Amino acid sequence: MVGRTNHAYVRIRNRGTQAANGVRISGYHCRPSAGLVWPDDWKPMTTASLTVAGGIPSGGQVVVGPFAWRPRYRGHECMFMSVSAVGDRANTDLASAMPCAAGPAPMWQLVPCDNNLGLRAVIPVPGAGRRRGLVRAFRRRRFWASNPLPRTAKMEIRAIMPSFLLARGWAMVFDNPGGGSFSLGPRNTRVIRPRLIGGQNFTAADLLAAGDVAIVIAVMADGLAVGGLTFTLDPKMCALPREELEEEAEERAEAEKEKEQEEEEEEEHERVVHVERRGERAEGERERDRPRRIRLEVDLD
Repeated sequence: MVGRTNHAYVRIRNRGTQAANGVRISGYHCRPSAGLVWPDDWKPMTTASLTVAGGIPSGGQVVVGPFAWRPRYRGHECMFMSVSAVGDRANTDLASAMPCAAGPAPMWQLVPCDNNLGLRAVIPVPGAGRRRGLVRAFRRRRFWASNPLPRTAKMEIRAIMPSFLLARGWAMVFDNPGGGSFSLGPRNTRVIRPRLIGGQNFTAADLLAAGDVAIVIAVMADGLAVGGLTFTLDPKMCALPREELEEEAEERAEAEKEKEQEEEEEEEHERVVHVERRGERAEGERERDRPRRIRLEVDLD
């Protein structure tokens, strides 16, 4: 939720044969994006890092949190977690002495190659609000697609629709310039505006019976998958929560106040004009009722 303090939790598993000691987790967030680069695109959460007291035994797991942060973008933000321990540093940890730690390092290469890193770009959308609820969830929705490559690349934005929706005639289009295919220079970005075209209606029960249902948007650069977003249909969600930044709320209140003042001024103006018109009509009636003298001159030869 934008404008409010949110909390995230991280589950950490020790897959090694020895206890993990000195475990430290760092949390980051960014606007909804694909084609991200470390560390340029990330900002530390308000709770920048937490440590695990006592370590994690071999085969054990622990949930760490809360990581507090205040999102700035409606709909969702991407989260990134980095875990380091003694003898097992994350590749984003400067203490690892890895070149990628200082960056710039594309996330599509960084995250899959390091199990100490976790990137989440999963967004729940209404699955219990029937057709209207899901279509509305994509109105004015946006995300940023970036080219993380050091060269100009052909970008492709692909909507991978689940069979649950395809069978009901649903589709997705992109209303941004270039639609789902365009070129971007190195490290350039474009705002993507996905829009759902609704098909047949469905119920929460239909969704539950179908199991996990998600819309995936994949972002490609020269044929390489550089990121994406996953929109999961939640059978318990009827509509998206209403979100607005505090300053936006203040601006809206100020705009409403100005509108009220304008309406009051308009009403006052109409009242004055009405009074003036009544006065003009009264004067006209008096003029009409006043006796008139007509002078007739006739010249006789």
